[in-house]
Amino acid sequence: MSSQTLKYCPTCGAQIAANSQMCPKCGAIQPTYLGEATRSVGKLQVDPAIRDAASKKITAGICGIMLGSFGIHKFVLGLNTAGIIMAATTICTCGIGSVIMGTIGFIEGIIYLTKSDDDFYETYIVEKKSWF
Repeated sequence: MSSQTLKYCPTCGAQIAANSQMCPKCGAIQPTYLGEATRSVGKLQVDPAIRDAASKKITAGICGIMLGSFGIHKFVLGLNTAGIIMAATTICTCGIGSVIMGTIGFIEGIIYLTKSDDDFYETYIVEKKSWF
């Protein structure tokens, strides 16, 4: 099977077919789409990628609000080109551009923090959306 047709069980981490409804290793019922929570052995299970994105969401959101003019929130998300553009604009304009970049960072920080974990993951981790 190619990597396109495989996924990992959010309960035990076993590599299974992407269309599996149940993990053959642990028996956990699988989400029908990425990020959907499912009941398995009385516990609420969430895709590990969504859980990791949630911590990035909070870190990027706070960095966007506090240090937005330097583009730190972009580097947290792995959007290095956008981060370099923001930092270079702030530095090369001797701080004058920091008002604009700070405003952009503040708005993006608020957007990050108000998105659901699923939407944030899809938009900024999967699609790598750089601006707003």
